[in-house]
Amino acid sequence: KLKNTAIIGSLAASLVVIAMRVIGLLQPAELVAFDQLMRLRPLEPPDDRLVIVEVTAEDVQRQGVDKLEERSLENGSLEKLLRNLNAYEPSVIALDIYQKASVESEYQYLIDQLKNNDRFINVCTGGIIDNELGVAPPKEILEKDLLTRVGFANSLTDRDDGLIRRHLLSIQLSPPSLCTVPFSLSFLVANLYLNNLDHNLHFQEGILESDSQQFPALTFNSGGYQNLDDRGYQILLNYRATNTLDAITPHRLTLTEALENPFTEDMIRGKIILIGTTDPYFRDLHRTPFSRGFITSDRTPGIFVNAHMVSQLVSAVIDKRPLIWWLPEYLELLWIFAWGGIGSAIAWYFKSPKKFGFALVGSIALLSFTCYGVLMIGGWIPLIPPFLALLLAGGTLFTYRPKFFRSI
Repeated sequence: KLKNTAIIGSLAASLVVIAMRVIGLLQPAELVAFDQLMRLRPLEPPDDRLVIVEVTAEDVQRQGVDKLEERSLENGSLEKLLRNLNAYEPSVIALDIYQKASVESEYQYLIDQLKNNDRFINVCTGGIIDNELGVAPPKEILEKDLLTRVGFANSLTDRDDGLIRRHLLSIQLSPPSLCTVPFSLSFLVANLYLNNLDHNLHFQEGILESDSQQFPALTFNSGGYQNLDDRGYQILLNYRATNTLDAITPHRLTLTEALENPFTEDMIRGKIILIGTTDPYFRDLHRTPFSRGFITSDRTPGIFVNAHMVSQLVSAVIDKRPLIWWLPEYLELLWIFAWGGIGSAIAWYFKSPKKFGFALVGSIALLSFTCYGVLMIGGWIPLIPPFLALLLAGGTLFTYRPKFFRSI
């Protein structure tokens, strides 16, 4: 009878936990656990393929631009920067700064770059969440080139805590949005770089893949997400494990340094150049799994988030760096039931409270290390639901077992 009770108890505990999970009660805790495991990963080397030119608050002040016009980069500075960079033939240059106004006629080189340089990728943004009109692409880029020369800058934040854990690669934007391009800036940059190395990202029957890799798209229920808004093509963002997110590359320059100091050929030739603003005034700051709180100083400028997105795509194809995957839902349910069963088995086998406690702590440690080990190879398996099923099944049976014996 006790054995049957243990089985029934484990099933009941698991079903309770699964019901809590299905209605979304466990999602915040699952995401926090996922973040913690991500932070515990061993450090990776920075991505040498990237060069970041950041427009700091000092750079904005030095240029004398009018912040009220929401400009951080003056056209003359951008033109000179492009001249300096193009002299060393980078693979791709991406400008993660909006160009809201037409370029003045005195900057013919910049106008020519916008019109004719296929290696120069620009940005726009559309209202896919708040229905704002967004920011249009630069006016100088021809309409026929928008598909390959302009990417959207919209990022996805989780509704529970506002963190960026997902990477939006493609979505169908439509008027009245001012930005209707189908691909993200990071996707276009990575794809152009890979094309230059004879690799290719393409959609095959709705699945994004390269010659050596598939990119699993998030759906309604994926990993720890429940009832996810899965519009567009989204993947989990596997941030590179560096000391800080802005350490994604060893090549990081301020605008002033990039304009006044000559580059070395090795730093620029064949590299991915990302240009963006880090001045807090422009509010391009984001919370990530590596943010410690809600304070502004612990948020990450968008240029570095984009750098991690580009690096993820390029590294997955060239270096076979793992993408984050998850189990089919039926296997996740079996995983939760299994740990509910382990909890009941511990309570059934160990009659001493001390031995039961040690066995329970050991099981929790095993579960945690298993989830961490799987994440090391790219897999996200549930931690919080099986943890709760283990505690609920084991704790309930162990607590009520003496009453059960007295009743028979």
